[in-house]
Amino acid sequence: MEGGLKADQKILKGKVIPTAIVCSNDLTAIGAMKAFKAGGIKVPDDISIIGLDNIALTEIVSPALTTIELERYRIGKTSMELLLNRIKDKKLPKQTCIFKTKLIIRESTSKRRKDN
Repeated sequence: MEGGLKADQKILKGKVIPTAIVCSNDLTAIGAMKAFKAGGIKVPDDISIIGLDNIALTEIVSPALTTIELERYRIGKTSMELLLNRIKDKKLPKQTCIFKTKLIIRESTSKRRKDN
């Protein structure tokens, strides 16, 4: 959360506030919401915030955090299997894995019309 607080305090010092921020995890996003609130920026009226993880806190913070849910267990299990296989046979080719995600829309984001 501290990383989100510090990063967004820097954003608040800038001349232009973005319309949306996607954070690297939910705790960072919660810290960002706290920083913006302290700076008088309203989530989602002034800025939309999205986290990543879908931890339990996302439903109870205010506003409830929009987040991207990951297949954490499957990612961890697959990563460990790949690592152990690579340790056993260093000549194995590199692999790319793609996992499903799910956007969980809650209260920290709003639809905005782009005015030209």
